[in-house]
Order: sequence, then C-alpha cells, then structure tokens
Amino acid sequence: RATTTASYTGAIVGKLLGSMATCENHMNISSEKTVGGLVGLLVANGSIENSYNTGKIIGNIAGGLVGSAINSELDNEGNKYYTSGYVSNCYNTGEVLGNIAGGIAGRANGYYIVNCIVNSEVKTSDGVCGGVVGYLSLQDMENTPLVSVDENVYGGVMGCRVSGTVSGTHGVLVGEIHCTNTRGKIYIENNVVKQDLYLIGNKNSFATNENAVVEIISNKMSTDNAFEGDFDYDNASYYASNEWV
Repeated sequence: RATTTASYTGAIVGKLLGSMATCENHMNISSEKTVGGLVGLLVANGSIENSYNTGKIIGNIAGGLVGSAINSELDNEGNKYYTSGYVSNCYNTGEVLGNIAGGIAGRANGYYIVNCIVNSEVKTSDGVCGGVVGYLSLQDMENTPLVSVDENVYGGVMGCRVSGTVSGTHGVLVGEIHCTNTRGKIYIENNVVKQDLYLIGNKNSFATNENAVVEIISNKMSTDNAFEGDFDYDNASYYASNEWV
C-alpha cells in the first residue's frame, strides 16, 4: 500500500503528457489530493489504452485508472492549448473512494472514456461519484487565449459497461456533467449499466451556450430517466434516446 501527499499520484506516473498502454496496478493507493490507479493527472492529448487496476484507490479526487484528465496544457511561452484525449479498452475492479470519485476517472474535462469496464464499488462520503467518471466537463475554454484548438473538441463516455455499485443516489455512469464552452460536444452513448440508478446522478448538471451539444443516446439502463434531477441545458442542444431494460 502507498500513501502520499503529492499533488498528483499514480502507481505508474504522477503526471502524464503522452501515451500509456498495457499497464497494470494491484497496489492500494491513498492520497490527500488527486490520485489514480495508474496516473494521477493526464493532460492535453494524452491517452491510456489496454490497461487495468485492481487496487483500492482513495483520495480527494480519485479514479480507478486516472485521477484527473484535463485537455489543456501550457506551451513553452506559457499559453494554453486544447485538444481531446482518451482512455480506452481499460477496466477497473478496485474500490474507489473520494470527494470526487469515478470508476475510471475522477474528473475528465474534454476527454473520451471509451469501451471501459468497471466492476467495483465507487463511493463518496459527501461529494460526487460516478461509475465511470465522477465529474465530466467541457468548460473554461471560451474565456482563455488559445494557441491552437481542435474546433471539434469533444468529450464523453461511450461503449462502457458498469456492473459494480455506486453509492447513494449518484450516477451509475457519470456523477455530474458541466458543459459551458462553445466549441465542443459531450456524448453519452452505447453504454450498459446494471444498477438501478440514473445515468447522470447529480442535480447540478448543466450545459450552457447555444453551440454546446449534449447527446445521451443508445444506452441500456434500468430507470426511465437519465438524470436524477432536471437537466439545466439552457440554449444548448440536448438529445436523449435510450433503452430501458
């Protein structure tokens, strides 16, 4: 078991700007800050593929594979640039506990989580947690000077399967969604969940700006409503079409 007070902690690397594949962790990790089973912080167009975690992960922001995945980084002159990254074909069987907790990622901004499996308990004492991602967002881009940006910056959870349990009334797939930028889209598509909970759990989920798009389609779920509460999408485009099983 490893215990740390570092800002970003992972069994393999604390901060990753690049790619990782075919890695595994079986160690329990505890941190007061941001922690992931493999990577503490995944930035810009970083990626994790074909990897897994079985260890228990505990932190403020905690994820089975990655603590936080943030799609921005600074260039050599100190300017921000944005591009989407992804975590794909990974699985987690280790328990995750945090203020913001996710079976794959605690927090993901501008990232895809694709074809991942979670078969573990994800829980929070008084925060936000989701079976795949605790806090999923696309935000803070429109007010930042950009060096370069993919005009189709996307993020979302697609093709994932959750057969573990999520504590309380949180989202069996995503704990909370925030979409405030004008450039991208959030996709929640083709996922399968077993627990009888809402796909998106927190009542504070929202999307703003007329060019924002949120799609929640072709998911197999156990409840007849995707959200725990009313989804505040203002002028954003919002589509929902799912299968209840």
